[in-house]
Amino acid sequence: KNKIEKESAIRMLGMELDNHIRKAQQAKADLDRARQDYPRIKEMEWDDSGLKAIEAETFNDSDAICPTCGQELPEEQISKLKASFEEKKKARIEAQLKAKESFESEKQEKLKYVCDLGNTSAAKLKKTNEEIKKLQSEISAAQDEVAELTKQIEEEQSKFTELPESVD
Repeated sequence: KNKIEKESAIRMLGMELDNHIRKAQQAKADLDRARQDYPRIKEMEWDDSGLKAIEAETFNDSDAICPTCGQELPEEQISKLKASFEEKKKARIEAQLKAKESFESEKQEKLKYVCDLGNTSAAKLKKTNEEIKKLQSEISAAQDEVAELTKQIEEEQSKFTELPESVD
């Protein structure tokens, strides 16, 4: 009976070991992904070309000419057009700067997430590997016990075969 209990315990330990091996594989995959993602995310750069293009824009003097008659508009109207142009340009620059700020903030969040994932996965992998070694050791000890019990059972059985079948 003791042998059957030990064999059952070995099967249970084996299932637990399989579970820990799967956890270790998942943690390793997460860690590998974090190691791949971090440099890729870190190298991501905001494209400043849109902002530079807006900053380089200047008021077009042809906008100060009346489209109907071809004469230059009155100075007051030109001033209003220039002010409107500058206001719109400023708003577009601010929108670009906000988008850049948002990009940088998102990039930092992604880097933090990847770092956290990597650290958590590394810790999980270490802990799981320790559990795997412990379980392997327990399984090995239990298998040794089963082998010893099997040997004892065989010795006991051989004593029975040595007994005479009938009383003389």
